[in-house]
Amino acid sequence: MEDELAKEVDSIIRGSWELREGQVIPESQDLTLSNSGVKIQATILYADLADSTELALYSQEIAAEVCKSYLLGITRIIRACDGQIRSFDGDRVMGVFIGNHKNTNAAKAALKIKYFSLTFFNLSFSRSIRI
Repeated sequence: MEDELAKEVDSIIRGSWELREGQVIPESQDLTLSNSGVKIQATILYADLADSTELALYSQEIAAEVCKSYLLGITRIIRACDGQIRSFDGDRVMGVFIGNHKNTNAAKAALKIKYFSLTFFNLSFSRSIRI
C-alpha cells in the first residue's frame, strides 16, 4: 500500500490540473480524486456549538437534544438565506453561499444564527437544564 500511495500522491503533486469555471456548488458525487476542479466564487460559513464536549460529559442525552436542536435551527437559517449545506462534523455545519449576494447572505445567516443561539435556543434549554 505504501508504494501505491506514494505513486498516487506523486501523480497529484506533479500532474497538471484541469480547471473549469462553475456557477453551481458541486455535489459530492461530482468530485473526483484526480487533478480536476471547478472554480467558483463562494463564501463559506462555519457554525458550531460552543462547549458541546463539556455538555456531553455532563449528559449524553441532553447533549444529543441540544445538538439536534442546534443543527435543525442553523441548517434552516443557512438555507433560508440562500446557502447550501455542504458538510456536518459533529455539531459543526459548513454552509456555502454563491451568487451576487453571497457575502451579504452569509453575513445575514451568521447574524440570524447568533440571534437564534442567544434567544430561542438558549432560552429553551436554560428552562429545562439545570447544570
